[in-house]
Amino acid sequence: MDKHNTVGIDVSKAFFDVCFLDNKENKRYNNNIKGFEKFLLDLKEHSRSKIVMEDTGCYHKRLQAFLYSSLEADRAVIVANPKRIRDFAKARGRLAKTDKLDAVIIAEYGSVMGNTGKMQRSKTAEKLHTLCVRRRQLSNILKQELNNKESCLDKEMAKSIMKHRAYLEQELQKIERLITKEIASDEELKEKAKCLRSIKGVGVVLTATLLADMPELGHLDKRQIAALVGVAPMNCDSGNMRGKRFIRGGRPEVRNMLYMATFVGIRFNAVLKAHYEALVARGKPFKVAIVACMRKLLIYINSLFQKNFSYA
Repeated sequence: MDKHNTVGIDVSKAFFDVCFLDNKENKRYNNNIKGFEKFLLDLKEHSRSKIVMEDTGCYHKRLQAFLYSSLEADRAVIVANPKRIRDFAKARGRLAKTDKLDAVIIAEYGSVMGNTGKMQRSKTAEKLHTLCVRRRQLSNILKQELNNKESCLDKEMAKSIMKHRAYLEQELQKIERLITKEIASDEELKEKAKCLRSIKGVGVVLTATLLADMPELGHLDKRQIAALVGVAPMNCDSGNMRGKRFIRGGRPEVRNMLYMATFVGIRFNAVLKAHYEALVARGKPFKVAIVACMRKLLIYINSLFQKNFSYA
């Protein structure tokens, strides 16, 4: 594919701006189904185009889903990290920021950086992701209400908080049942869940999180998968100076669940327990040892997926 045959898309709530890099053409479309269809007609004039958009959190998702379902297999649709795109713009000396300029930068980023973005989820995994996000939201509100109850001195307000907590707990249970049902409805996810649950320390929540938010499992090597989650120590060396290694970046929602599973695993999983105790015996602090165990668990899961599931 010609690296200049790249399409950059900057998505906002009402519109999305497009830069066709091959002929330097810029266009604006409405962020709705009519705009998507109009964009698709214009895209036919640019054969085998690679399409790059940044992750906006929510505004890009409808367009992303439309393109996944409408385009041929030889057209790549890449959702890139917005921080990397902004850093790329700064490195090129592009400090001004408008929707049109952002579309140009996104297209240039895609032509230079290649296929660096989130992997496409299946429809079932996308639904599972939505359910997992909702579960996290409800869990966070429950924790907040627990803190509110502890600091509340008014009896009426305390009753209100308890009533709200009971409702939230019911909703949380409902979401968890839907998560279980969604996994059971897809044979591939069902087999992967069975593989994950066979590991001591890996529970329902981590299983759902990995299936929803880590489609890359089994596709990357051990270093890449550790860096993707954010459990790989990064060097900080210069000349004769050797700085401390820190983890950074990655996917916090996966890392948080992996931490909880590892915390249980170092008590009940013989391999993780031995690894943790060996690190502590060598004088490693708790956080260093637990992150090392998180990385070991993740790499093991990745190797299981590579072994048990065929990826063409």
